[in-house]
Amino acid sequence: MILTGKNHDGQPNNLRATNGELHQVDFWCAHAERVVWDTYGDRVSVYEKAKDLLKFGASDDIDTSLELVWNQGGNETLVSSNIITHFASSSGSDTGSMKVEGHTVDGSGNFTFVVQDVTLAGQTKTALTTPLARTSRAYNNTGTDWVGDIYVAEDVTFTAGVPQTASAIHVKVNAGENQTAKAATTFSQNDYFFLTNFYASVGQKTAATVDFYLQVALKDKVFRNQFIYDAASTGGIINYDFRPFVIIPPNSDVRIMALSSANDTSCDAGFNGLLAIKV
Repeated sequence: MILTGKNHDGQPNNLRATNGELHQVDFWCAHAERVVWDTYGDRVSVYEKAKDLLKFGASDDIDTSLELVWNQGGNETLVSSNIITHFASSSGSDTGSMKVEGHTVDGSGNFTFVVQDVTLAGQTKTALTTPLARTSRAYNNTGTDWVGDIYVAEDVTFTAGVPQTASAIHVKVNAGENQTAKAATTFSQNDYFFLTNFYASVGQKTAATVDFYLQVALKDKVFRNQFIYDAASTGGIINYDFRPFVIIPPNSDVRIMALSSANDTSCDAGFNGLLAIKV
């Protein structure tokens, strides 16, 4: 039940009681929850999940063919089983704790979110604690800056800490940075995502216009465009708020692709939103 009250300025507020606790309900959150019920038959709650998400990516080499906005460049080759298994750095100086966020997948194509704490051993190829089917983020969990490029990849040949098969790489942290910048993620079998905002910009390294494509792949389906926007190196940042929210169901992949009018274009892009859990 949603009640309507007034705040201290006399403006109307929607209120909901959850487990005996009264809390304010945003209109667009409530609308998205109702759409999920009507479309998918699931009762969901943003309040119960209590989690938001910002995903951002960057590339200094977007070319005239479509590619993912991420540190590695080119496109990621998605896999259908848990074969993302190893990691390393291009520098022997990089040791200590690294957090890796991703998803495992079962035989029915259902994703489960996993966060693991692993230990870098410089250029030595090291196994993840839990093999993954998706990797969305890796970051430095120590008090010392990383020196080299960090890779999380499949079980291929690593030379001096670098995977020798580009298609086997699933996240990369650029040297001098401490976290991935990958404009892509996956949602588990238990979570809906209400995408609330999209942003993008083009660097001035190359005079160019870039088309950005927000794409979603539902479970066992191909990627489809949900939003297309272009930006120029002479312009500022794009910042677009979705009202109503873009509703992304469980077991979906989301990514931002880019296509430039000139090679070697730098750009960044990202999205944020709210997770809603099935209740």
